[in-house]
Amino acid sequence: MSSGRSDSDHEPTVCLLRAGSLPVDLTESLHERGFTVEQHALAVGSDSGSEAGRCFARLATGAEPPAAIVLVTNDPSVLEDAQLGAFDPVVVATSDRQVERAVHTGTYPVSGVCRVTDDSAAATLAWVVDSAIEVHEFEVQTERLRVDTALVRDVNTGIVRATSRGEVESTVCDRLVGTRYTLAWIASTHEDPVEVRAIAGRTGSTTDASSLAESVDGEGPLAAALATHKIQVAWDEPLAERYRPDGVDGPFGVAVAPLVYEDRCFGALVVHSETREGIDEQAQALLTDVAENAAHAIQAARDRETVRLSRNRLEAITGAIPDLVIVYDEDARYEEVLTNEPVLGLENPNVLLGRTAHEILPHEAADSVLGAVRDTIETGEGQTIEYTVPFEGDTFVWEARTTLLERAADGAGRVVFLARDVTERHEYQAELEAKNERLDEFASFVSHDLRNPLNVAQATLEMVEAADEDSGTYLAEARLALDRMTDLIEDVLALARQGAVVEDPTRTALEPVVHRAWASVDSGDAKLDVGPDLGRVLADPDRLQQLFENLFRNSVEHGSPGDGPVTVHVSRTPTGFRVVDDGPGIPPENREQVLEHGFTTHDSGTGFGLAIVDRIVSAHGWTVAVVDPPEPDLGACFEIAGVEFV
Repeated sequence: MSSGRSDSDHEPTVCLLRAGSLPVDLTESLHERGFTVEQHALAVGSDSGSEAGRCFARLATGAEPPAAIVLVTNDPSVLEDAQLGAFDPVVVATSDRQVERAVHTGTYPVSGVCRVTDDSAAATLAWVVDSAIEVHEFEVQTERLRVDTALVRDVNTGIVRATSRGEVESTVCDRLVGTRYTLAWIASTHEDPVEVRAIAGRTGSTTDASSLAESVDGEGPLAAALATHKIQVAWDEPLAERYRPDGVDGPFGVAVAPLVYEDRCFGALVVHSETREGIDEQAQALLTDVAENAAHAIQAARDRETVRLSRNRLEAITGAIPDLVIVYDEDARYEEVLTNEPVLGLENPNVLLGRTAHEILPHEAADSVLGAVRDTIETGEGQTIEYTVPFEGDTFVWEARTTLLERAADGAGRVVFLARDVTERHEYQAELEAKNERLDEFASFVSHDLRNPLNVAQATLEMVEAADEDSGTYLAEARLALDRMTDLIEDVLALARQGAVVEDPTRTALEPVVHRAWASVDSGDAKLDVGPDLGRVLADPDRLQQLFENLFRNSVEHGSPGDGPVTVHVSRTPTGFRVVDDGPGIPPENREQVLEHGFTTHDSGTGFGLAIVDRIVSAHGWTVAVVDPPEPDLGACFEIAGVEFV
């Protein structure tokens, strides 16, 4: 009788688990059905339950478990004692009606039962076993298809929500691990060495690809998948110990699915599995679908980024277009006028054509325009002017630049005139200047009113000290309090004045400023180490020196390492410069607070020194942050970034 398995790689195995004997030989009919038969004895007696449990557990966890188990027994108690749930499918063979009836009426996890009393019944048993295996395989495949469908749906949901390529890659890896895969990672396309773009599994967020690439790079499945754009699999591949589950030595299977969309390859999805099920044909189909969907999502993310960049570029270009583009002749006569929107009520710029600037603009503004036009024609050099135009009760400020278009020998010519409305900028600058002036006046007023009584108190204290030597201790404390008030007044005044925006920075070499600042600080035995090539920046030299003075003073007062004087290092960084000492450093929980006014950890400190640094940095358009030092044995580290070197 044919089993229908002539194309199988090997004959499936059926285990005859005997807890008794039957008067009929069961092996012959099973052999004829195409099965290999193994026979094991199951002890029957007081310990039959434990023996059955051990036997079923061994069979269920073996490297090559049988395709089915035939439990041979005429004892109904074996059904009660045997742990049948440890394996599937199980078929009961018996010649006893009670056993057959018990199977039909009980709740045992049994796929079928056959009462065998003769050779014909033995042939029927072989058919029952074959059918039980097919049903079991169908159920397994159906359940696996359900799980795979849910997994693909889960992965697709994640990648659809992802907004970048990195999110797509991380989502795919995270959601594949924990199903049937030990490790999942995304390999770059053709980099040498291989770059791991995303990874999930035993290693967390590591990106060290050296041990991963050993088994899949070179002439392995990764290279083949990238070259052919088809999924590649291999069994019994090495996997570094740190990537394996605890207590698992292997073997491991690997599958590499290229991330391809419309013939464009974005890399490869690599998964490692402890079981062959993770790389079989059904798994390959799943991984191929996941890789294709991921590649599609990556392309979509790239398209969105391209659109975003194009939109930003268009907005930048549009923003750079001036409000007015005019072509003037040598008499400032309008020859062409272009606008990107109505300007000062000018709906149709063609009404200006043929008229001169003096016919349209106020006399003073027209003189400025005509002068710039003629200077440009005469010298060939562009001119920049600023002029005002009244309109509907308001005054608008315009900034313009000229460019020579053509020049004739008789002095005639044409000039391109680009004009932009800068009224809002001027209003903001005027408002800011007014605020700074009021703040400076207020700070000066307060400091003056505080200094007068303070000077009186200090003078009185000096007279008391001279007259009453016995009160020296108490008077010394009063002297310290007055000195602290003096420092507070100076720091508050500096804090108020250093916030003003630096409007006219000059080209300033950093190194001389650093040395002048160090010379003005009472540094004691502290040392200064200045790195090479600090460069030049656009800055207010005096306020820049104040910045360094306050940072140096902070290091000298707080940065003593305990076993000697502090050393302060100043060096250049790619985006600015760094001041770092070798003291105890600033605790991470205090790093944001130290730049706030009033924060200090020193009894005699005012808490304004670093706040002044923050104000000076902001006034220059830079940023300052307390960061980890570049070397582990260093302490407080201040980095000033956003600096433009010239």
